[in-house]
Amino acid sequence: MLLLTQNGYQYSGGQQPVMVATDACPECQSNRYKKNGHTRTGKQNHQCNACGRQFVASPEGHIISDEQRTLIEHLLRERISLRGICRAVGVSLPWLLRFMVERFAGFCRKVQF
Repeated sequence: MLLLTQNGYQYSGGQQPVMVATDACPECQSNRYKKNGHTRTGKQNHQCNACGRQFVASPEGHIISDEQRTLIEHLLRERISLRGICRAVGVSLPWLLRFMVERFAGFCRKVQF
């Protein structure tokens, strides 16, 4: 993994790195890629020269805890609006819709109509 800091050097004296970038394409593992603009959220976008896949070098994974998932299930049962749940819990609408599909599919397997 390539480690970049404020002035381009890696410090061992407890300095926090500014940016961590991968050194390979997540699809084909090629290390030949170029900068390809920015995403809507302002992150640097890259494009692989070998396979053409676009990717963000250091994506931030936002993991939703089991407590938040339980809270979301409770709020869904209370018939609160979907956008209200997204604002209250801090999840995106597409994530919430996928979560609902997963839960409903699991419910349909348990209950035979």
